[in-house]
Amino acid sequence: MSEPEADGPATVLSTADPGLLAVAQSLLEAAGIEFVTKGGSTSRIVPPFQGWVELQVAADDVAAARELLADLTP
Repeated sequence: MSEPEADGPATVLSTADPGLLAVAQSLLEAAGIEFVTKGGSTSRIVPPFQGWVELQVAADDVAAARELLADLTP
């Protein structure tokens, strides 16, 4: 996972699994943490979903987002 550049976005999850991405997005939305997606063929889960997607949050939200998503990845 990348570290934030100053106040820029930081990757808190990288996945090619659309189900995992949907769960992660749902958790962040429920916590009120804004996010963007980078890569893949879409920013939301709408077919076709292809490739790796990075879920990114603001630098101020990195710790909270990683804590929320900690159980999703090995």
